[in-house]
Amino acid sequence: MFVDVDGTLLEFMPSPNDPKVTNETRALLLRAHIALEGAVALVSGRSIDQLDLMFAPLRLPAAGQHGQERRLSDGSMSGAVTPGAVLDPARHRLRKFLRKVPGVLLEEKTMGLALHFRRVPGVEDKVVNEAISAAAELGDGVEIQLGSMVVELKAGRVNKASAVAAFMDEPPFTGRVPVFIGDDLTDVGALEWVAAHGGLAVAVGTRVRAPYWLDDSGAVHAWLMEFVAAIENEPGNGG
Repeated sequence: MFVDVDGTLLEFMPSPNDPKVTNETRALLLRAHIALEGAVALVSGRSIDQLDLMFAPLRLPAAGQHGQERRLSDGSMSGAVTPGAVLDPARHRLRKFLRKVPGVLLEEKTMGLALHFRRVPGVEDKVVNEAISAAAELGDGVEIQLGSMVVELKAGRVNKASAVAAFMDEPPFTGRVPVFIGDDLTDVGALEWVAAHGGLAVAVGTRVRAPYWLDDSGAVHAWLMEFVAAIENEPGNGG
């Protein structure tokens, strides 16, 4: 089970610092973790450090910064080989850009720079053009990732799909049927990878398409509860 966070487990908020994780969500993820014998991972554009703060005390397997860092089931870390310092020139340029476009937020990560414009959607073209120009100055080794009211410069070529593929080669995920739930353009590759490998690809909302669909984060929670309960009640699981 691979689950995106913002827009999937949690509703989008005006600022990336706003979402709050409820105890009900933590309890549901813990139940899933136990029922699937540890084969549950968060797959997010956020860093793993951010995810740990949000979901504490849970420390699940996770792919952060769109797959550029991964925490394996044994707690060990696997990171991208591209140094985040390659983004430093763009980091300085985008800080200056913020002063010209009030309302845009710059989320600075070790391996990415994300411009959030949910508070000022009318400046989308200006933000995207600035991100393209900043990336062009950096040359190879940097990608642009579009999302819901956000555009991000990423160091390296890894993504959520490659992160899911890597997890599936490792215990306790290997040999199981993959399930991926996501809502955004950043999730398309992972949804396609899972569907192509005989798994269950579930889109949330209307931004992306997949063989299966859920309306919103509330529907995601309801579906996960049913999914976990079905596993818990299987013969031999004490149900």
